[in-house]
Amino acid sequence: MQTIATTHCAVKRDIVVNKAMHKLFVLIFISFISHVAFAVDLPTPPDSTITQVTNSTNAFGIKMEIRRFESRLSQEQIIDFYSKRWTDTAAITLFDPWEMIGRVERKKFVNVQVQNGFAGSWGYLSISDLPTAIEKDRLQVPDGARFPKMSGSQVISDQKSKDPIKTGRTLVISNNFSVESNGKFYRNHYQGQGWQLMADSKGSKLKGVALTFSKGRELLSLTINKVDSKTSVVANIETANIFK
Repeated sequence: MQTIATTHCAVKRDIVVNKAMHKLFVLIFISFISHVAFAVDLPTPPDSTITQVTNSTNAFGIKMEIRRFESRLSQEQIIDFYSKRWTDTAAITLFDPWEMIGRVERKKFVNVQVQNGFAGSWGYLSISDLPTAIEKDRLQVPDGARFPKMSGSQVISDQKSKDPIKTGRTLVISNNFSVESNGKFYRNHYQGQGWQLMADSKGSKLKGVALTFSKGRELLSLTINKVDSKTSVVANIETANIFK
């Protein structure tokens, strides 16, 4: 992975210039500061509301807890808040449109992932056992098994979660096809498999494509956007659990 290092609030900042997940950056970062020990500290961003995404999920062989936040503060203000709190112990990664700041604390990796929204910013807070996963060599490469994708696509992330109400899966896929070609591919695939197209941004002023499909207990949301020279596909699949 090629990175460009800059400085900001006395933390290490890396700009990710390809679309592979910042895993190598995290590995380098952890080896750089893993000797530092702290109590786990992941405060809530100021002026924000928090919702629990999952108490426990697995991604890349890593166990993690994830919370979603929405804040009145901008992306820059959120990063600045954590930079000042974690001075000299954190690192920042730019992974457009996301900006992430994280650090290692007592064999846990705490991470804040944020992007600008309509009235402030939103993102995710996570605590994972990444250092232990690295130590025990149980990191896994995402393969996007059983999810349709255009030829030559790269699976950047494939995360699964489960709670009493639903089972979830979020994938991030990158390829060299146009946004429109990806949109057409997924419309044809899912409608051909009997899914109902619930929402489609086609004809709107959006630069990207947003699609929502449903079938039985399953709901699929797709957002497709151009990121630099690549097309990014983010898929969220939710399956409602049936209680007897």
